[in-house]
Amino acid sequence: MMSHSFKPFLKPINECGLALPTVLALFMVSSVMLLAGWRNITLAQGWSRHQTERWQLKQAALNALTTTADAIASSSHQTSASLASSSSASPAFPVTLSDWALLQTQLPVNGCMEGICRPLLTLGQRRSEWLNLSPQAKSAVLESGQRILSWVEVLPCNMASNHSAPLFMYRITVIALNEERHNQVGWQAVWRPVSLPLDGQAVRLADMQRMLELLP
Repeated sequence: MMSHSFKPFLKPINECGLALPTVLALFMVSSVMLLAGWRNITLAQGWSRHQTERWQLKQAALNALTTTADAIASSSHQTSASLASSSSASPAFPVTLSDWALLQTQLPVNGCMEGICRPLLTLGQRRSEWLNLSPQAKSAVLESGQRILSWVEVLPCNMASNHSAPLFMYRITVIALNEERHNQVGWQAVWRPVSLPLDGQAVRLADMQRMLELLP
């Protein structure tokens, strides 16, 4: 027979027995919520880093558009003789229609050489199409490690040689890649200069026509 003197101790012992599983359950729930919180933070950081990298690639691609146009404008201030004497094997942006006709003999059929292209009217606004031509692109690696691929299609727009209008228009395609993270961004613009910039004057994005971002 249990003495009445032990009865006051039974209730605290029973309460401790019920509280321990409750504490363990709360601890497990808290741990799961903490892990979920860290996971969400990690995902948010990864998404933010991805968007930052895409923004950097976009800026690199847009800068490459104007840099390429600057190179075209710079070549326009040279004479046909200086272009021909620079390297007979390497194509150059044409100054006259006869230069353009000579360029067609240097370029592969439906292709490019060192980033200078025949009119590639079958290619649209998909990066995958242009990446298939990456061996024929002009390639450069920036200090940041980004790789830039560029193609320029030279299109005659004034076959009558009217000196009051530009002889050529250009479709410039640029893809910027972060090969380590497998990120890429592509932009394309048509540039038909109303008047060629002065020697040393930079081309602006506002001077471009029909700018668009390439689809995957």
